[in-house]
Amino acid sequence: MIIELGEMAKTATEAFIKSLYAIVLLVSKEGKTSSKISEDLKKWATQATPFVDKYKLTTFMSVCKEVYKNEIDEATLVALGKRIRIVFPAIEKERDINYDQLNLIKAGAKWLRIRSQGAYKRMESLVSTLNEPQLTSEFIKSIGSQKPIVQNLRKVVKKLTGQDGTLIPSELGPKLKAKNKEVYREYLRLRRDYTRVWRDALKTYVRKSGKDKVDYQTVLKFLASKDIENTLPRGFEGLIDDQGRIYTKDGKLIDGVPTPVLPNIEMNPEYDAKEDNNFVFKAKKADGTGSVYKYTVDYVKKTRNTKFESVGDLRTKIKDMRAKWLPMVKGGVKNLNGVVATILEMLLEFSARVGTKGNATEGQPTFGISTLRLKNLHPQGSGNIVISYKGKAGVLQKHTLEKSDPIQKFVIQNIDQLIRGKKPSDQVFTFTKPSGKVIQMNNVLINKLFRAVGGGSLTIKSLRTLRGTVLFEEQMKEALKKKKPKNDKEAKDQFMKIAEVVGQQLGHIRNMKGTAKITGATAIGSYIDPSIMLQYWKIVGMRPPKFLAKFEGASMMRRVL
Repeated sequence: MIIELGEMAKTATEAFIKSLYAIVLLVSKEGKTSSKISEDLKKWATQATPFVDKYKLTTFMSVCKEVYKNEIDEATLVALGKRIRIVFPAIEKERDINYDQLNLIKAGAKWLRIRSQGAYKRMESLVSTLNEPQLTSEFIKSIGSQKPIVQNLRKVVKKLTGQDGTLIPSELGPKLKAKNKEVYREYLRLRRDYTRVWRDALKTYVRKSGKDKVDYQTVLKFLASKDIENTLPRGFEGLIDDQGRIYTKDGKLIDGVPTPVLPNIEMNPEYDAKEDNNFVFKAKKADGTGSVYKYTVDYVKKTRNTKFESVGDLRTKIKDMRAKWLPMVKGGVKNLNGVVATILEMLLEFSARVGTKGNATEGQPTFGISTLRLKNLHPQGSGNIVISYKGKAGVLQKHTLEKSDPIQKFVIQNIDQLIRGKKPSDQVFTFTKPSGKVIQMNNVLINKLFRAVGGGSLTIKSLRTLRGTVLFEEQMKEALKKKKPKNDKEAKDQFMKIAEVVGQQLGHIRNMKGTAKITGATAIGSYIDPSIMLQYWKIVGMRPPKFLAKFEGASMMRRVL
């Protein structure tokens, strides 16, 4: 069962982790560290007492004393590492110990046991999370040369693509790998070395500054002065930390760094840090196309919360809304509202996308319910209609309207009327005015009716979000009724299977090496209320995944259980 710590226990946990760092540094560097590290070890060890006592780490104080006096007993170090490993499952259950802290405790224990270089690197990479400049300064590396790596990388890229440069577009990877596996493997190795050099240089610069964040443009100038190439985007104005995370000028974390495919940044002159109600910048491809808007993490959380609160309201009134549009469906398609209401019913029934005219994937047109063509409909002898079309990302979608269904029979009747005299390539959902003008259905018309029957400020996309959340909750209850997981692995497997059911319903399918595979990842990211997903982990009494932990404590969708 996950439990929460008091403030004193939180301080003790932080002090214990800092003590681990001091021990590892003093032992690995044979005491050749800042004299302040030794003095701080005494202070941190005392502060860590509640944590040490709780988990009966009886050798901890002995190790601290030995290390402080530079009288190290290897057996005592190993014993402490082993004891931490034994009690680690209990430590994991402390809700207020975050993932970085858990990783640091685990890495410190592993280093004590077997002097793992991988564990040491993990501690080095996460040291800045402790906000202790004296510890961070002990992990400053010398800056290596990138020139031989760049030279070899250019040769390999030339050999694989015939082009100059150091980066190969990711979409070309599978084809190039199949053509020349060994050379492509060498390319990946050189890319790792290329990235390691500039990232190490970034860490060194930031850590030497004694600050947790420094000016972004200053870092670019520093790297240029050392002839170190990098994939940091150009044009950003703000701050950067030693991990390469970027921030606004007043320190607000940006939700992700643009990929190398989007190397140019255009700052938003309308962005107000105090309001934080707009995008900070947009990232573009080298040719100026493909804009991706970036916001602060706080803004993303705020809008996500608002989104699910609004969809929660929809959950309480969707029954009444449907009761208003069903008479329009049953009344036929002699008026515009009848056509639009028919689309609304199909969107609700199938959790389908509405579609936008002109949408395409790799040059091939894609569709939604409102943009269906006559050729997408396949009437059956039973009177049913099978609907098949390529939806978003070119993924095949299939739905069936059943004549025996008391509501769907009216949808079928309306479709029969709408397709009379139409050609295979004609749009199904249109309305002809008395003047003879043909109106093609679109998002504006559908959203207008959706709001008129009670949708408020929401759009029809919220129907998919509502369906994703409700379905996850239903599947969660059913799964837990059958079997409650006994450990983290079982819980994660069960959680993902539930999410995949949602993904299947919403048509989230990825093409993996030519094979269509249902994924729950998209539903988890955009269509299921985080508070419902957190409820799963609370019921099973285990720590939620890292991507969900940041939403703990947030008030999101109003649940009707």
